[in-house]
Amino acid sequence: MPVEMMKAYKVPASVKPLDYFCNEISKFDSPRTIVVVPTARNRDILVGMKAWELSVQTIKDFRADVAVHNGVVLPKELRAYYLYQAAKSDGLSSTDLTCLMKSGASKTMENYIAFVQRSDALLPFYRELCEERVDFDRLALVSLYDDYGEQIQVLEKLWKLYLDKIHTLGYVDAQECCYLETPVYGEYINRFDKYIFLISGFLTNFEFQQLKSLKDVVLYFNYIGSSHPQAEQLMKHFDISIETADDETVAHYPPVNIAPCKSRLAQFDYITREVRRLHNVEKVPYEDIAVVVTDKQMNDLFVFSDRYKLFRLSEGRALSTYSFFELLECLLQLITESVRYKDKLHIRELEMVLVHGVFGSQTDLEQLDRDKQEGRLAVSASGYKNIYELIKPFITPQLTFIDAIDRLKTLLNRIENNFQTESKAMKQAVQELDSARLYYSKIEDELSTIDVVRYIVGTLRSVVVRTKNVKGKVIVMGLLESRNMDYKYLFLPDMSSDVFPTGQDKDLFMNTGLRRELGLPTFADRQELRKGYLYQLISRAEQIYVTYTDSEETLPSPFIDELLAKTAVEAGRGAKKRVYNPAKYIVLPTAHNRWNVVVDKSVRLGLAEKRNFKYSPTSINTLKMCELKFFYQYIGGLSGKAELVEDARADKLGSCMHKTFERLHNHKPPIPPSEDNLRRLFNEEIKKLDYFASNPVGRYEAAATLELFTDIATANEAHLREYWQVVEVEAKRSINIAGVKISGRVDRIDHNSRTGGYAIIDYKYKNADKLEKEAVSEFDDKADLQLPIYALMLKGEGKQVEKMDWFALQRGARLVSAYGDAEYKYSLNDYLNKFKESLTGFIESWLQADAPLQRAKDENVCRYCPYELFCTGEGDSDE
Repeated sequence: MPVEMMKAYKVPASVKPLDYFCNEISKFDSPRTIVVVPTARNRDILVGMKAWELSVQTIKDFRADVAVHNGVVLPKELRAYYLYQAAKSDGLSSTDLTCLMKSGASKTMENYIAFVQRSDALLPFYRELCEERVDFDRLALVSLYDDYGEQIQVLEKLWKLYLDKIHTLGYVDAQECCYLETPVYGEYINRFDKYIFLISGFLTNFEFQQLKSLKDVVLYFNYIGSSHPQAEQLMKHFDISIETADDETVAHYPPVNIAPCKSRLAQFDYITREVRRLHNVEKVPYEDIAVVVTDKQMNDLFVFSDRYKLFRLSEGRALSTYSFFELLECLLQLITESVRYKDKLHIRELEMVLVHGVFGSQTDLEQLDRDKQEGRLAVSASGYKNIYELIKPFITPQLTFIDAIDRLKTLLNRIENNFQTESKAMKQAVQELDSARLYYSKIEDELSTIDVVRYIVGTLRSVVVRTKNVKGKVIVMGLLESRNMDYKYLFLPDMSSDVFPTGQDKDLFMNTGLRRELGLPTFADRQELRKGYLYQLISRAEQIYVTYTDSEETLPSPFIDELLAKTAVEAGRGAKKRVYNPAKYIVLPTAHNRWNVVVDKSVRLGLAEKRNFKYSPTSINTLKMCELKFFYQYIGGLSGKAELVEDARADKLGSCMHKTFERLHNHKPPIPPSEDNLRRLFNEEIKKLDYFASNPVGRYEAAATLELFTDIATANEAHLREYWQVVEVEAKRSINIAGVKISGRVDRIDHNSRTGGYAIIDYKYKNADKLEKEAVSEFDDKADLQLPIYALMLKGEGKQVEKMDWFALQRGARLVSAYGDAEYKYSLNDYLNKFKESLTGFIESWLQADAPLQRAKDENVCRYCPYELFCTGEGDSDE
């Protein structure tokens, strides 16, 4: 059914969006008009504003209702199981499974959990392709990977087998409609004559197609800026333009208070004090104040630390925030090690349980101290009978899902008396386990006890207990929930570099370049959208309060720098003033409250300035990549916007691994580089960081990283057995090239007692196979100059460098040669000589150049550059 009429409007930036939207939709107050909004909060506020005859739904509910369902919708918890059954059928060959899972068919299908772990990303990937109506043949063509087309064909085959399976049982899948080339809609759409949508994010091509199938549609877009990111796509689909109200004015930016704090808890205390001051001293109503959190840990603090009952969490508390759940995860850690050690208890996990305070008697704690002093890693279970009796039912190699669920219920019932104040949450946990028992009753396989118990506990982690805090007055909500809302006083906690913007989601299937080629939103686009939500809140507030953790491990979010640029504010009380214009070459004018950055065409660095700069291998890398980026980062000292790192927490884990090796090899007397010693030192480092020490999810991440040390220790010991000996770690070195001094720290220098040669080793928290692809031998093609520069530093001391290795600390942990001398025409010594010539020529050219600083020639460098806000390209002015 083609669309008969469609109009599109932009919500004016100067008004409260829901007030404006309420006034607009009141013109269509009819029982045959339906209004669709992004969030349940938007819906509830609209319904509370007026006694409507209108139907008001969220987008999620609308999508569920509009599709035809001729059967019972399959519970989402069972989708993975029936996909597993479909994959086990004769419809998929061993070749198909190998293509799909990138591993052998027998390994893929060894049990249900193994299949789920390997297939979790496949269906979201396939669903996105179907939602975006991607031409599969074109995808295979532009991807440059031969197996893309084949993999998608296998995915299609698996999906059809899955649908055949559940249809036979009388089920339908809630997502079926998205996979149809021409979706079929039921009588639902005939109930309404007009459809009104409030849109604040991206629309998929499937949603475009849905809109085309409706009769009379009015779209209201709420976004920052002059043009919606999908405006061109909208006009192409519907032949419309987005109208803007005549009285629209440019959004303002209110005063901002920026408060660095020592910890997340200090941030919470600061927010509490300010909220109480605003209400008690400045007489601000609580309903005019809101806290928008982007991090679960910060959200948890508002659960644990709200002694004045000031705050009201919008969605209730997750089970993982309760003390009993924390103990459950501690016990799970103990069970994991106890299965390995059989009738023994691992000392590290035992301590976690005992210090929790529920079961540990004074006698137990004294016994634990004695065991620790004797240096034991595991102790006899007979010495801690109460705890052993608690976990004994789980100390078996394999369990079924049903057995594991029943034993977890028994465990919860046994500890219930210790958590009387959390009885409601514990009852909900038991109810969730009862539901899970129904879902998983069909899976009769005996699986690894650790895998199945972790899997079930994982399903409980995000369950929300709907306990309304009737005393709480100030709303605490997530960023997505804040869409279309407005508050006069806005608190933005945890604006730290490792929290917001979020680290890059590692997409296993489509990288940014491929997404751009297909016209799909990229990770960067979605990051900008998230920042856009915050700017909408900010532009309608009267006062903003930003807090972040200021410590050696964390930095303020680059978002703060952007906010400073837009508002030209100073830091809040007790904070050091932040100077945003540290370089004389950069002009930061403002016009119409929009921020412009102009780089003067005459920008040059003098010879003395270039020579006296303190170069490092990293800054040389940056200079080679882009002169302007080098200038912004090292001369101007600008933070820029968030770089697209894979995961900020991964940086922390990698840093802890660096410190672990540094402590191991610096210790006097020497410590054997065994797996147990590496684990112990890593645990001591990781406990220094709040996230991994206090958060159950963080502890799981740390525990998962601990598993890597088996391969890491094996690789390290194999290297040392080849006559290598660690002689220096974090070794300071320097070299003079073309009159320029380059200084740096080498992660590790090893000496070979048999050959007399040296090895340069650089720790990388990456997968070995990824590093292998980065190993090259030509200066012009090499992205990372760090190791060869370090090798030149040692060569300058008269030492023969035999190896330049990365030590991969993630999957496939091993030493990876950064120079594949078996594959290239030069020996390593010849390569270093040629590399020195090239590096000398590069630095001499840099010193002699008198032209304005140039931007990168490679567009991919610009695409991911953190200084996009400042860089206008080759000196041209731009907004």
